[in-house]
Amino acid sequence: MKRILPWLMVVFLLGCAAEYELIEEEPEAVGPEWTPAQVDSIIRYNRMFFFDYYNQMSRKNDFTAEGCERSLFYFWNYIDFDAERKYNDFPQAARCYIEWGKFIPEKSDSSRMVFEMGVELFPDSDYLHNALGIIYKNRNDLATAEEHFLAASEIDPTKTDYLIPLTEIYQLEMEWDKARETCEKVLKIDPNNTVIRDRRETILRDHFSTEEYIAALKEKIELEPDNLDNWLNLAQQHMNLGNNQEAKKAVDETLKRDPNLIAALTLLGAVKQNLQDYSGAIESYKKILDAMPNDVIVLLDIASCYKNLQKYSSARTYIMKALNAEPGNGTAYFKLGEVYEAAADLASRGKQATYSDKLTFTIAYGLFVKAANSDDYTARDNASRKVKYLDNNLILPQKSDWFMHQDEFVPTGDAYKWIKANWDEVKYPKKYLKRYSG
Repeated sequence: MKRILPWLMVVFLLGCAAEYELIEEEPEAVGPEWTPAQVDSIIRYNRMFFFDYYNQMSRKNDFTAEGCERSLFYFWNYIDFDAERKYNDFPQAARCYIEWGKFIPEKSDSSRMVFEMGVELFPDSDYLHNALGIIYKNRNDLATAEEHFLAASEIDPTKTDYLIPLTEIYQLEMEWDKARETCEKVLKIDPNNTVIRDRRETILRDHFSTEEYIAALKEKIELEPDNLDNWLNLAQQHMNLGNNQEAKKAVDETLKRDPNLIAALTLLGAVKQNLQDYSGAIESYKKILDAMPNDVIVLLDIASCYKNLQKYSSARTYIMKALNAEPGNGTAYFKLGEVYEAAADLASRGKQATYSDKLTFTIAYGLFVKAANSDDYTARDNASRKVKYLDNNLILPQKSDWFMHQDEFVPTGDAYKWIKANWDEVKYPKKYLKRYSG
């Protein structure tokens, strides 16, 4: 083909005459007889037709199989002539293959081939590296995907789009140091990226120290000071470390923003219990009861606080409220057993246990047996250990005790004035002592 310019004009006119008019003849390969001007003309005119077809479809987002085929025909007509690598049109060509693949599935894989060729010719294209990273990540070839995302981020370190997929890859590969480091790179560029901030928190919480997780929470609170979940989370993490004063500060910040938040009042009660401020804990828990009067867990927490204050009658009152709300609750029976055990421990501390002390331990024993036979697995385990302990330590009435006090079944004395003979659990000593009467 010696007279290229007239041929190109024919191609141009035919292309303009009819939309999607496919020119079947391909230009010859570059040879020594081609002048730079002729090569440039071939590139310009074929590239013009390529983008003419491509833009018609892209503007309307209306790609057709025929349009993609014609557009790609012109792309392949000129791409080999671009020896100087002036034109990186591989992204558009790859999209044509992707769209064509919606009509002919086997064409989709050609997009990867086009991107690979593009990276080989334009190794400094972050776009092409990122596109290949996405393709290989979707194919679960994480190592190759990582390679391309890293290359893209090295070319343009300011784009988080190249770093975010790396955080996912490192999580999947369980490379937690890299995952954390990459999350921090993203946050330096985009401090308000909540998705990555949450991802970093999860990584720190599950795979690093609580102190590091707390530091990340504090950063988040600086950005979102009115997010109550962040304050509550911070309080919980301080509690996990035994930093109850710091936990209380975080809860107080929460309650400043919402004084009636149940989760905050619950946490405040727990913190005050840890600080042995049982009266303060009761006050917090009772605020919850104003909104949720039958909350069994809160009722039992209040009972535990009264037990620790040695107010055993009040402790029993709240346990009975819990049992009224949820009859048969194994934990409630266990907690009631602890109340009687605590009372007997206090009364017999530093001296030999009296018969009334032993009767009170027996009431506790009966309640532990009841809890051990309940459907509450946690209560069953704890109660079984208590039953075994009381059995093995000879603090329950023995036969000699029964012989001396055959008609006495209710504890007496100042320490036990709060115990009423008509309470249901006070039957346990009489039931227990039957083993000696036969």
